[in-house]
Amino acid sequence: MRMNHKHSVLLSFCFIFFPLYSIADEGMWILSMIKELKEADMKKAGLEINAEDIYSIEKSSLKDAIVHFGGGCTGEMISGEGLLLTNHHCGYSYIQSHSSLEKDYLTDGYWAMKRADELPCKDLTVTFITSIEEVSAKILEGISDTARQRDALVSSRIKAMESEYNKEPDSKVFIRGFFSDNRYFLFHTLTFRDVRLVGTPPSSIGKFGSDTDNWMWPRHTGDFCLFRVYASKDNRPADYASDNIPFKPKHFLPVSLKDLKEDDFTMVIGFPGRTQEYLSSYSVDLIRNETDPNRVKVRDARLEALDREMRNNDTVRIRYAAKYASVSNAWKKWIGEMRGIDRTNILSVKAEQESKLIKEHGTESPAGVSAIEILRSIENTVSSMRPFSRKRDFYQEAFLGSEIFSAGNPVAAAMIRWEDGNVSNEQRVKDIKQIANGWPGFYKNYHKATDFLVTMKILPMFLAELSKEEREEIFGDDLSDKEGVENYLKRLYAKSILASFEKSAKYNDDPERLIKTLSSDPVVQVCLKAGRWFNRNVKPTYAKAEAEINSLQRLWMKTLMSINKERLFYPDANSTLRLTYGKVKPYKPYDGASYYWYTTIDGIMEKENKALEEFHVDDRLKQAYSKKDYGNYADDNGDLRVAFIATNHTTGGNSGSPVLNAKGQFIGINFDRNWEGTMSDIVYDPERVRNIICSSGYILFVIDKVAGAGHLLTEMKILED
Repeated sequence: MRMNHKHSVLLSFCFIFFPLYSIADEGMWILSMIKELKEADMKKAGLEINAEDIYSIEKSSLKDAIVHFGGGCTGEMISGEGLLLTNHHCGYSYIQSHSSLEKDYLTDGYWAMKRADELPCKDLTVTFITSIEEVSAKILEGISDTARQRDALVSSRIKAMESEYNKEPDSKVFIRGFFSDNRYFLFHTLTFRDVRLVGTPPSSIGKFGSDTDNWMWPRHTGDFCLFRVYASKDNRPADYASDNIPFKPKHFLPVSLKDLKEDDFTMVIGFPGRTQEYLSSYSVDLIRNETDPNRVKVRDARLEALDREMRNNDTVRIRYAAKYASVSNAWKKWIGEMRGIDRTNILSVKAEQESKLIKEHGTESPAGVSAIEILRSIENTVSSMRPFSRKRDFYQEAFLGSEIFSAGNPVAAAMIRWEDGNVSNEQRVKDIKQIANGWPGFYKNYHKATDFLVTMKILPMFLAELSKEEREEIFGDDLSDKEGVENYLKRLYAKSILASFEKSAKYNDDPERLIKTLSSDPVVQVCLKAGRWFNRNVKPTYAKAEAEINSLQRLWMKTLMSINKERLFYPDANSTLRLTYGKVKPYKPYDGASYYWYTTIDGIMEKENKALEEFHVDDRLKQAYSKKDYGNYADDNGDLRVAFIATNHTTGGNSGSPVLNAKGQFIGINFDRNWEGTMSDIVYDPERVRNIICSSGYILFVIDKVAGAGHLLTEMKILED
């Protein structure tokens, strides 16, 4: 039965301030601490392997099959020959880079039928974590919690320790702060630089449902694609070379086709990006009532303009596919986050928790400052930063959201750096060359008319946040009406060399002439004035307040952990390797509705809509469906399952993460959260938070029966029971 509101509030209250362990489904745990902290709980929940099978530096373990893909997603090794699986949306920009009107791999898909056909992906890297160790004592020795120069001292020690370790060309280390920088862990890594596209389904499978279904359940998206990691002949990282060989990982994941059942154990290992579970009510209020609404408002306008142009022009559709998806992804997440915050009533819950804590422990000072002082300082600092947070949001989203201004901004930022007079001409040339080197990639996916329409939509939102004097300072005009904005932008786009690759490329062989030309370019001039305004009127105050909030959050986190000594806290996500576990479960999103825990191929056919591109169904998929040619990938009832949900606590960065069963076998690939659960970055609600997974059976079915690339399955270890 769904918990009522009162029950939900009480549960949230208990888990933050009463000395209880976290519920099984909640938390993102550091792999090196699983044996010490979570193995017993995971065994009770159904885990059948040992902690050392998950993380070990003495033998191969699950960690050796997991990679940080491209620095933003997760991927997993699924064969002993370097075959790597990740989400279609994670590989999207690399698929796009190989696509054109003649070879539209985004629309049609691509499958390498032999190794020689695998496509090199420029600048794509995958990183393995080879070991993890806590270094808190070394980093914090002799530094008090309230030391004036604490952050500078910590930063200096981290830099020195990383430098000490980073002697090898391929093996690197990095150090991250955990529990709001109260503890520190060092990660040893190994990064591979030769990664090639092996196969991708067409967008009608890999993006089925696209933005309509994004963040939603039920889901029918085959969100996966395949790459291969290549290495030198001694199995070490190497730059791309035709004679490199497929990498042989220490561990790869066997693929299970055994039927799942409700309440089966699941776990996810990956690189979750960022969560903020321990924020005060004041910081959450800033997110809910200021930051999220501002960003959603601007992206509403951007997406509306882009959607119209992409539907009317195939060139625009291909060029803007990845950009549209990027803008839309965060936009829809923020909308769901706001609704989830409201539904869980977390602002009131946190305020009540804080009131109780102050009443019972307000004078205690385990962090060197009393709890009440910390909380009041957070309240005052958040209040002072609100107007600057708003200006920052609209500058980033409504000014720099315009592509032509985003192109001019790096030039303007460099010129602002040059203004101190200590930059040599050699350095200026180096800076401008670096910027210009990025232009071919930028203009490959740029369409001037589309950018103009988007800018017409969003620039007025930025202008509305400025006084008349500020508008004239930046733009040289009041620009208080639509006609004035349109005429101004027409002149800008006509005169700027940044409006076309042909204009900008003329100067590439003469960087000094390019610098001179750009210094008087109208777009660069606007970006210079806007940048100076931002650096003078917004950035310093906002940055100071943000630093103060971070420092106070560290003290607040230490206070919470000191007061609740018996509670097992998990650290917020910070793009480091983590494990979360839970169970396969349905859920009730709202009153009167109930969602089952898996979907089948029947749902794809039910959703088909030839009038909407995002609900086109691939002809090869329809043929296999009409024959019911599911092979060994069907379940015991003869159905082909497409996706399922579980209670694992995930976030951005977990895209592409493997979802594993109790034996550590691959059962699906994580690709999303449900919309009702996107507030889990701030508060985890076990009744509604679900991660969405593409089933292993559907993945193999598409590769084998739809793509005809069954040769790839021969290098996997596939288990049917």
